[in-house]
Amino acid sequence: RKQYGDHAAAVAEQLTAGETAQTWGKGSAGESRLAAFVERELGDRVIALHDRLIPGTKANIDHIFVAPTGVWVVDAKAYKGKVVKRDVGPIWRQENEVYVGGRNRTNLAKGVERQVDCVLAALKLDPGAKGTDVYGALCFLESEWDLLDFPFQVGTIWVLYPRALRKRL
Repeated sequence: RKQYGDHAAAVAEQLTAGETAQTWGKGSAGESRLAAFVERELGDRVIALHDRLIPGTKANIDHIFVAPTGVWVVDAKAYKGKVVKRDVGPIWRQENEVYVGGRNRTNLAKGVERQVDCVLAALKLDPGAKGTDVYGALCFLESEWDLLDFPFQVGTIWVLYPRALRKRL
């Protein structure tokens, strides 16, 4: 307010809009790169649906891949930093958490679980889709993985990189 006076709110709104647009642009670029990778690597062996709105919400699903292994609901993330699996909880009921660049990103798996639930609900409407396996995945595009790190699951959601996704499709 000291610097911009009565225009401080308008300036703050413009700065926030620019940051939001930059973040969305980075995310959509990552989604496009993953779509191009799957198309290049698997071609017509996989039916790809991109950027699908979830009815009744403002949320979307980045990718739905219909593959020989089942239907894959994939959230693409262009996060930088090392991907780390951490075991939490008591030894008799351990769960995995995912950290990227030192930040806990486990909540992203919960979002993919909701997306998988939406796809399962849509498939229930089609009797021909009965018994179709539906998988969820978080695919980190720009993140680092150690040489001996492998894809893992957080709950039912796979955490992986593009080449590991290709293998599973």
